[in-house]
Amino acid sequence: CPVDPSIFPSFTPDGNALQSIYEAFRFTESYGVIFQCNVKYCLGPCEP
Repeated sequence: CPVDPSIFPSFTPDGNALQSIYEAFRFTESYGVIFQCNVKYCLGPCEP
């Protein structure tokens, strides 16, 4: 469950994987941007 869904939406099943689509940006001085996120999953319902 996302901490802030407006920044990073919740994951949805896609075959054998989960995906989340979000808007991104890039810097004009660089050809790449590296994002890091920590994913913690639970087997039950999301905690508020």
